[in-house]
Amino acid sequence: MPVTPDRAGPYAPAKVIIDLIERYRSKGLPTPVNGEVLGRAGVPDSLIARTLQALTVLDLIDPEGRPTPALDEMQKASEADYRTRMGEWLAAAYADALQFVDPASASETEVRDAFRQYKPVGQQRRMVILFMGLFRHAGIAPGRTPTGGAAPRKKVSDAGAKPRMEKRHVAPPKPKDDFGADEKRGEAGTGNLQGDQKQQTEFMKALLDKFPAFDPAWPDDIKAKWFEGFDIFMKGASLK
Repeated sequence: MPVTPDRAGPYAPAKVIIDLIERYRSKGLPTPVNGEVLGRAGVPDSLIARTLQALTVLDLIDPEGRPTPALDEMQKASEADYRTRMGEWLAAAYADALQFVDPASASETEVRDAFRQYKPVGQQRRMVILFMGLFRHAGIAPGRTPTGGAAPRKKVSDAGAKPRMEKRHVAPPKPKDDFGADEKRGEAGTGNLQGDQKQQTEFMKALLDKFPAFDPAWPDDIKAKWFEGFDIFMKGASLK
């Protein structure tokens, strides 16, 4: 029985339905197909109810959970015929909607308009996504050939083709006056640094010469004051 506005339309994710069809093709499914079987097949718990409903409404399983002839035909089909058999199944399942929309050329808005009368109204967007996803998998969608391959590209003659211009990043020319300036500045900076270090060393040596020499024979209190004074002296000298 095709999908019609008289009963609730299917709105399970297209990927879930496609995965189950391909699983049935490669491994089969235990029968009857029920919630437990779908759960073991990897369908999330939150999607089991709508997936069972979609499988039934789309005529993939009967009310008792047995695979329908349409599903069996897709299982037996060769890889070359698989999408053809799938297209035939979809043509029968969506016969009502296909009276108003052509999935091979329709936009999403046009498909959405074809489902305006379907129930539940709040799930119409999901119905449209399922419809388009299934037909796309069967190779029937805008911009695709009936076999599911990409639509052939139009060839453009060499005479009418515009030459492609490659963008290249060109660094701005360096002013001639600055040629070698970086090297000269580096050499000058190195010379200045060495001169500063030499002056600082000589300055520290002159200060140390003025500081009283340490005498191990001093009493402990004098030694402590000397170390304290020397520490203060070194801190002050480092700030110069």
